[in-house]
Amino acid sequence: MMCIGRAWAFAMEKTMSGRALAVSLLMGASAYVTASCTGASDVPLPSADGGDSGAHDSIRIGPVPDTGEVWDFRGHEGLGGDLSCEPGEGCFGSLCTDNAQCPGGWCVEHLGEGRCTTVCQEECPPGWTCQEVSWSYPDILFVCLSDFANLCKPCTTSQDCSGVGATQDVCVHYGDDGRFCGGSCGPDSPCPDGYDCVADALTAEGGKSSQCVRTDGLCPCSAKSVALDLSTPCAIMNEHGRCEGLRTCKQERLGDCGAAVPAAEICDGIDNDCDGELDEATCQDDNPCTDDSCADGICQVVPNTALCNDDDACTVGEQCSQGQCSGGAPANCNDGNPCTDDTCDPAVGCVSASNQLPCQDGDVCTVDDVCEEGSCKPGAALDCNDSNPCTDDSCNPGTGCVNAANTASCDDGNACTQGDVCSNKTCKAGALLDCNDDNVCTTDSCVPASGCKSEANVLSCDDSNACTVGDKCAAGECVPGAPLDCNDNNVCTDDSCVATQQGIPKCIHEPNTAPCGVGYVCSLGKCNCVPDCAGKICGPDGCGGFCTQAGMPLCEKQNGVCAGAKKTNTLCTNGQWQACTKAEYFFNHNAYQDTPETLCDLLDNDCDGPTDEELGQTTCGLGACTHTVPNCVAGQLQQCDPLQGKTIEKCDGIDNDCNGIADDGLGSTTCGMGPCFHSQPNCEAGQPAACDPFKGASPEKLDGIDNDCDGSTDEGFPVPGTIIITELMVNPACVADAEGEWVEMYNATDQEWNLDGWALKDTGTDNVTLGGGAPLVIAPKSYLVVGRNGNLATNGNVKMSYVYPPTNFALGNSTAGDEVLLVGPGNVEVDKVAYSTALGFPDQNAGSGRSMSLKPTAYDHVKNDTGSNWFQANAPIPGGCGDKGTPEALNQ
Repeated sequence: MMCIGRAWAFAMEKTMSGRALAVSLLMGASAYVTASCTGASDVPLPSADGGDSGAHDSIRIGPVPDTGEVWDFRGHEGLGGDLSCEPGEGCFGSLCTDNAQCPGGWCVEHLGEGRCTTVCQEECPPGWTCQEVSWSYPDILFVCLSDFANLCKPCTTSQDCSGVGATQDVCVHYGDDGRFCGGSCGPDSPCPDGYDCVADALTAEGGKSSQCVRTDGLCPCSAKSVALDLSTPCAIMNEHGRCEGLRTCKQERLGDCGAAVPAAEICDGIDNDCDGELDEATCQDDNPCTDDSCADGICQVVPNTALCNDDDACTVGEQCSQGQCSGGAPANCNDGNPCTDDTCDPAVGCVSASNQLPCQDGDVCTVDDVCEEGSCKPGAALDCNDSNPCTDDSCNPGTGCVNAANTASCDDGNACTQGDVCSNKTCKAGALLDCNDDNVCTTDSCVPASGCKSEANVLSCDDSNACTVGDKCAAGECVPGAPLDCNDNNVCTDDSCVATQQGIPKCIHEPNTAPCGVGYVCSLGKCNCVPDCAGKICGPDGCGGFCTQAGMPLCEKQNGVCAGAKKTNTLCTNGQWQACTKAEYFFNHNAYQDTPETLCDLLDNDCDGPTDEELGQTTCGLGACTHTVPNCVAGQLQQCDPLQGKTIEKCDGIDNDCNGIADDGLGSTTCGMGPCFHSQPNCEAGQPAACDPFKGASPEKLDGIDNDCDGSTDEGFPVPGTIIITELMVNPACVADAEGEWVEMYNATDQEWNLDGWALKDTGTDNVTLGGGAPLVIAPKSYLVVGRNGNLATNGNVKMSYVYPPTNFALGNSTAGDEVLLVGPGNVEVDKVAYSTALGFPDQNAGSGRSMSLKPTAYDHVKNDTGSNWFQANAPIPGGCGDKGTPEALNQ
């Protein structure tokens, strides 16, 4: 068995368990023991008051060796029981301050107080652990040491809670009330009564650890802590800050926290709110235009030039001056939306109210756009109809109307053409209209305005009946002439007319049996005596008479069809032969006709010698078709064709198509714009004619008409907003008004304008004409300045494009303001600015030496009527005498 020690302070018995030992005892600091394997060897041990009575500075702690002996803790259930020890004689657990007060010679700490302890082999009372100590080095010694030696002892860091045991305690935060030593705890090592095992107790070093923490209130001060004047950090915190201090053990309790009470910081050289800074944020006068500081306990207030807010939402860029917020340019309230009226309310700033002004929605295919609810609403669709059927009309939102040429069918305005087709935006004439109605009784023609025209004529015609003669046209129809005279004057024939297969009329004489005189009857086409008079010759009294001449004599006419014609009995009157009548001649040949002849048959029908000589001729046709034909040629009737010689109409002054109108149907060409829009016949006076697009053109004038026919109306004349007034030097400061007043204008268009002859005037008597007869040109998107004085040395170094007489036009600089009118050719009011403080324009009295400038976002002849769109210039005139403005430059 290993040597443990030569003397024991207590007789230990097996029957004592020591379980009743109070867990609330704090492990002491030291004990005195002498132990030696070689004999009586005194080993000095540390005292309970922290003093060192030997050469060793620390206690080595190790595991309890297994010696096989049984420890007897009899009588220790109540901490200091029997064990041959009377109370007050240094029994185990008794209070002590040094080793001499303990019979065993060992006074160690338990709960911050000194307590007597004893040697051990394995077991110790609950809350105590048998551990090896180094006091007897080189001898081996085991002593019961408290598991909670420093519990509830005031501390600052965990170093203040170190002990002699195997487990080192830490310093635990109790908030601003202080810090106290804890005790390691866990499921197998519970805390003493009155303490809770907190798994994540905050340590003084900011870590987390499982430590015993007092259940209620703060730790009391042990007698030892009071004796040692132990203290712990504390703090006092309120709405002003947090001040740190110390609390010290006095008469078994912690004294009050010695920290200062935080207070509002004042300028006194003291850190009143304990934030580490002196006199910060003091001396503030709530004036942004002063720099406030505290020096040597005295407030210092110094004016600054910082940017500031004058509580007027309608000014920007205010700056401190002499401790006051002043200056600042007017706020730019222009939201770039023409559908809002932009104003400024000093309380809230820019206000944009919806208006109902005309506007442009960005789509040129709409017109009369109007503002509504703050946005531009499209108006009616742009009418791109150019009234030309030869264009397809549409609208491009970006460029406007598009009139593209097509090849559609059209009407050239000439009713005498058909199939007209569009070509190159012009209606080209088609083929001539065929007006021939195949009626010989109408004269057919074409009138360009109305078309085909058929007029009744009185020409000879053919009614398709060969047995009529002298057919004539009437009321547009062929009216039959008289029936062909087939009367042979022979009462013994029935006369009629038939047409041959060739359409030639043929007289038919059918013999009859009619009575033909007293005692006579017709037989075989002759008048013969009745049967009882047979063989007798004709006489005035019937059968028998005075004509006794044998046979029948020849008739008087013997030419042509009359050759061989003989007299008949009927011509025997009173015994005398009468001249042959038509009947005898017709009886001889049925083609006989009295004069004049009407049959075309190569026969001398009237027996006068000539053949077909009296049938005449017919003239027909119009224009180039006018001609005459014989009515009978070689025994054939002739028809006069009124269209014989007809050709296609051409421009030569001749009626080539024989419709009665020369050069008709050649169409026309439409050309020109504005008053020059007209149609030109393609043929005029027999000569081809071109359409002149400038026929009727005249010099352009301001009347809403395209006088010069170039497609643009009133071009060369300005409209409102062509040139706008953008800057006025109303009240110069470094030069006199008569020397330094000037007006700046801006060309808002993409073309240059010559302002020679234009005028500047007001509504009173001021009036000057610009240019003086010389060109005064303002380039596109450029500026031009005119004024009362062109001398740079005396006008503030402003270059003038034109100088007008100083007495003829002046700018009023009172609060009542003035008007500036720019008037162009045709007395057009191109722009007008009527300014006054009542209308919200800058005060030109207060703004002496600063031009009145239009905001660049308001370069518009409507927007420059609004006073809030103008401001006083801020930029000095380069090379000038101190006045501010931006002549011939963007306003700023």
